[in-house]
Amino acid sequence: MAETLATVRSRVRVNLKELGERSTVAGLIAIDNAIADAYLVLGASIPAPRLLTPSAFTIAANSRTFTLPSAAGLQYTGIVEIQLRSDRSYLSKRSRDEIQALYNGDTQTVGTSRPLLFSLYEDSSQVVQGDCWPRSRDAEPCDLYASLSVADIRDAASMDAATIQFGRAAVHAVVLQASSMLVAAMTDEDLRERKLNPKVADTWYKQAQTLAYQEELRRNNAEAVGYIQRWDA
Repeated sequence: MAETLATVRSRVRVNLKELGERSTVAGLIAIDNAIADAYLVLGASIPAPRLLTPSAFTIAANSRTFTLPSAAGLQYTGIVEIQLRSDRSYLSKRSRDEIQALYNGDTQTVGTSRPLLFSLYEDSSQVVQGDCWPRSRDAEPCDLYASLSVADIRDAASMDAATIQFGRAAVHAVVLQASSMLVAAMTDEDLRERKLNPKVADTWYKQAQTLAYQEELRRNNAEAVGYIQRWDA
């Protein structure tokens, strides 16, 4: 599940009782920054989502290397699994030293079968590179199943089109935490104008932490034992 920044922003504005023309452009920028900060903070405490990307990349024929997909703000944080689309087999993980040892003394430059093993490393620009063994006989399109870190939505080309990649509980946690941060920064005049009790900031913060824990529990259950816990409104 994912929600656009525009949707999350609207929910934060409801919490802040921003109606009609009360909000200024500067106010919207502050709201978007609060949402982005809340998303990054909560993303650091919630297990990284593991996403399946069909045909994410291709291992070229006769190649011993490949590059994982890269985009602005994208970082791999944990488990990476690679499945060949040709025969649906998974490559086994090995260290770079083990892959290099297999190639030492190997003069073969033409692939004769499908890859069986892979290792990963980051280059200086944090792009994830990979080695595979043996060399592939043919070009091998690959599905990618990987854990990704939360991206800073401020890096998106269009902020309104940026998405919060969380489940419904965690999306609401972002709304509450961003709202809490904004209320805590309000002056007494701002609070009076919106008829907001400053104590609501602490309440919303605690609710956000509870929802973040619920999201963490849901993901851990799914990953560990295959149990999917769904909460409907």
